[in-house]
Amino acid sequence: MPKKNIEDIRNDILLRCADALCIHPGLDMVGLANKTGISRPKLYRYFSNRDELLIALAMKSLQDIDEACAGIFKGVETHQEIFQRYFEAITPIGTRFHFLISELWTCENEQVKQEVERQNVEFYEMIEAAKVGGEIRSELPTSWVSDVFDALIVIAWSQLAAGTIARNDAPTLAFDTFWRAVGVADTTSPVTHATIEGG
Repeated sequence: MPKKNIEDIRNDILLRCADALCIHPGLDMVGLANKTGISRPKLYRYFSNRDELLIALAMKSLQDIDEACAGIFKGVETHQEIFQRYFEAITPIGTRFHFLISELWTCENEQVKQEVERQNVEFYEMIEAAKVGGEIRSELPTSWVSDVFDALIVIAWSQLAAGTIARNDAPTLAFDTFWRAVGVADTTSPVTHATIEGG
C-alpha cells in the first residue's frame, strides 16, 4: 500500500483538528494532540504552534468550501435552486464551516481575512441578486439573511453530529427552514447570468 505523501498527512491532521475544535473550541496544541490521537511530535512536526495550525486550517476550510460549491450555478433556473444547492454542498463539510464561524473572529492573518471577505462578498451579491429577482424578501438586511444561512449550516452539522437526523435529510431541512424564513412564496423569476453575478 503506498505511503501517504506529506500533503495528505497534513490535510488529515487539519481535518481531525477541525473535528476536535468543533466539539472542544479553544483547545491548545496539547489538547488537540490528546483529542485527535495525533502524537505531539507529529503535530509539531507539521505545525510549529496553534496560530500556524489555525491559519492553515482556515485556508483549507475556505478552499474546501470553494471546491464544494464549484459548478453550483450550472443548469439552475431560479435563485431558490442555487440556495438549495449551497446547503447540499456545504452541509457535508459542516465541520470546516463551523470552525470558520467559531474561530475566525480572532484571526488577524491578512490572507485569511482576504479570502473570507471574498467569499462573503460573493455570497452577499447572490443574496442581493435574489432580492432583485423577487425571490428573497427585499426588506430583510443582507447580513441577516447571510447569518440565518450560517446558523442553519451549523444547526444541520450539530444535528448530524448528534445523530438526531439522517445525513440526506439535513440539507433539505436546513434549506426548507431557510427559505420559509427569507423567501418570497411562489416565485418564478428565472436566473440570468446578470443576476447570478449580482448585476
